[in-house]
Amino acid sequence: MPMPSGPVQSAFTWAAYESEVKDYLFIETTETSYDTVLERLVKAAARKADEYLMNAFEDLTPKITIASPVADQQVDINGCAFTVKASDADADDREFAIGATNDLTAQALVDLINSDILGGVAEIGVPGVTASRSGAVITLAKRYDNVTNIECSSSDDTTLRVDLYRVAATVPDDAILWCLAFVAWRFENRDGRKSTRTESGVTGVDWGDRPAMDLLDPYAMHYAG
Repeated sequence: MPMPSGPVQSAFTWAAYESEVKDYLFIETTETSYDTVLERLVKAAARKADEYLMNAFEDLTPKITIASPVADQQVDINGCAFTVKASDADADDREFAIGATNDLTAQALVDLINSDILGGVAEIGVPGVTASRSGAVITLAKRYDNVTNIECSSSDDTTLRVDLYRVAATVPDDAILWCLAFVAWRFENRDGRKSTRTESGVTGVDWGDRPAMDLLDPYAMHYAG
């Protein structure tokens, strides 16, 4: 299947990482004779990492807009169904009451999603998910760093509207470090020679060898088929 363009490619750019690339290669910042080739190598490194990671650092963030819902309508978040009630809402059954304003109704749902105790079981309202509110719009977010997007749907697209927004997640330092190592390897071997120069320290880079792709495995999304 074709690989999607993703945030590693957009995050690791020559404009953003010129100084880091030059520092990594021990090239003076004022030295510009290598800029053209380095910029090309930065693009190549980003493309290789992005293809391997398969867009791992992009999230779909759901937002729920509360607009005068009525009793018994529902919103489902990762399989947890929250039900609107006109009154007598029972938190143990994931029920939230209609407030005097849409903002208050939204706050009731936020409180339920973020609840520490639900039905006598010690867990948050939706495991791994938190909610915040701006007016009557609720934004869902991951409580922990994981690769599973939040699934959210509603029984009514008007009163409990769910929209998905594509956002860039944080790219781990290890992924950027891999890109720097890739640039260094290609740069040192750009004329067909094989460099044996090594640098000690945190990175432990051997510029004579291509950096192993499996160093990115903890962050990769692999699809079956």
